[in-house]
Amino acid sequence: MGDDVVEQLGDYETHSFSARELAALRYADALYFDHHGITEEQFTQLRAVFSEQEIVELTWVLVQFIALGKLIYVLGIPYGEGQHELDATENDTQEGATT
Repeated sequence: MGDDVVEQLGDYETHSFSARELAALRYADALYFDHHGITEEQFTQLRAVFSEQEIVELTWVLVQFIALGKLIYVLGIPYGEGQHELDATENDTQEGATT
């Protein structure tokens, strides 16, 4: 996935994603922002482009990523850019303590 696709995710409704991609992105937002508010209409839209098994698999993957993001945030686990610098700093600190 290119950087341009990642940039388009912030406003995916205005970009040229496939019907399956749009359904998955809408579902991901619904799961993240208000999983109690997911409607039968949303499932009807999912069923139009995904099989029942695919919906189960999609749901499982999405909730794992949502949970992982919350875990990373709550525990303050560093990730993404800057991680390599942090790793180097930790290695220097650990090496300094043992020498």
